[in-house]
Amino acid sequence: MNSGTTGVSAFIAPVPVRRRGPRGVQLEEVVEAADVLLARGLKPTIERVRQQLGGGSPNTISPLLDVWYERLSARVAGVAVPVEDDLPPNLRSAWNHAKNEARTIANQALLEERAALEQGRAQLCADQAELAKREEQWVATTAAIEKALTETRDASEALRGELASAHGELGRLHGRYSTDVDKLQESLASERRLNETLRVEHARALEARKDTWQRERERLEAREIAHERRFLAEVDQARQSAKLLETELAKERKRQLQIGEEAAVERKTH
Repeated sequence: MNSGTTGVSAFIAPVPVRRRGPRGVQLEEVVEAADVLLARGLKPTIERVRQQLGGGSPNTISPLLDVWYERLSARVAGVAVPVEDDLPPNLRSAWNHAKNEARTIANQALLEERAALEQGRAQLCADQAELAKREEQWVATTAAIEKALTETRDASEALRGELASAHGELGRLHGRYSTDVDKLQESLASERRLNETLRVEHARALEARKDTWQRERERLEAREIAHERRFLAEVDQARQSAKLLETELAKERKRQLQIGEEAAVERKTH
């Protein structure tokens, strides 16, 4: 294997790109400069890329360098992983640096995902607290309505007593006050209808609130389950990637062993 940039390029396959930066600096130029810096064992930063390019705006280079970092893991995953002891001494530092950079990026992504999950859990707790508060309000409202209904029933009972008394009085004064009795009965019927209407409206309002709170609770529970499933899926994907790297490493070791054995046989033949 050759030394310098050629050696590192064997581990990080260049990705052909066509997009240009908004101020003249091309993405492929930033990718090439970052690869050269990484081959030297240096972490590609905005200032180092500017020096490698011989100029350029930091505001232009920064997002393009982010693209390079985002594509770095995919480029590394597409090739076999070499054994450190098999590398020439002048490439070991660059390779270790590349591994450390990839590990740092992966850890940072995991920390960000965990932070997002914690934020989601905090929001869920807040939503649950708000739901509990609303349930308390609902209980208080229900108690107030029940109290009002009780008072209404008591008033109705009292009114019925008064009506019975009025009937006795009306029996004595039927001839003179028959018209007043009809009006009183009509007023009583109207009040009963009003009370029944209020009771039905209160019952509907309570039922609507129950349905709304139930749907909100189910939505929050579904969102928490979705967050947990996504996190577990990403953890499983990371495990699969690790297994794939181990397989590729074993293949590379076997190939290097075969090359060594063939070289030994060739030397003995000559």
